Amino acid sequence: MKRQFGFALFGYALFLGGCTETVDSTNIKTPGIAATIVATADSDTSTTVVATLQVGGPSSNTYVNLEAGDQIFATNGTDRKAMQADGEGVYVATFATAVEDADFAVDLQRTVEADAPANSGTLPAPLALTVGASAVSRDADITFTWTPSGSKDNVSLKLSGSCIFSKTIDVPGDTGTHTVSGGTLQPTNSNMPGDSCDVTVDIQRSRAGTTDPGFDTESTFMLHQKRSGTFTSTP
Repeated sequence: MKRQFGFALFGYALFLGGCTETVDSTNIKTPGIAATIVATADSDTSTTVVATLQVGGPSSNTYVNLEAGDQIFATNGTDRKAMQADGEGVYVATFATAVEDADFAVDLQRTVEADAPANSGTLPAPLALTVGASAVSRDADITFTWTPSGSKDNVSLKLSGSCIFSKTIDVPGDTGTHTVSGGTLQPTNSNMPGDSCDVTVDIQRSRAGTTDPGFDTESTFMLHQKRSGTFTSTP
């Protein structure tokens, strides 16, 4: 269903009980588009670039669909690809590289409004994660190590599992090791604290790129190396 709101035509779709709005790009000037661009290498051979286009900033529920010849491209070196729609306002391209300092660029080309070609960044170095135990009590410490280390990029850990509340930890420096203290992970069911489950550990090394000044000022470009491991969380 479409409704008219001043200069824009908005399409409404219900998703998991919430309301997502969409707007055709023909009705939005380039400075009104907030681009959230993320390049993630989750293996040693592949990087996926995702551009999410919104109106009203990255926390908005209004997404921009490219229409009437507007297109968005991703480039790695000399390999330039038209990004493919993967949901409302979401565009994706994948490249067969994940090396340190691999350069990525995203280029919005428009038929009437101003282009936004100057979005770029480079990948941080790949890393390998080692989980310090195959099973550990939530009351005990657990140590994670990774190599190489010593970069100036940011590192974070995310721990998630069916029996614990998810936890994201910003590591102070790329030290190559971090210990999560006992008691940090909390059971989701306080009435059954004896539950055990597999926990996925995602380690992420991150670096900020730059976005075109023609976009909304809330636009961002982040580039990540991400690797995963598992352990069993016990009472």
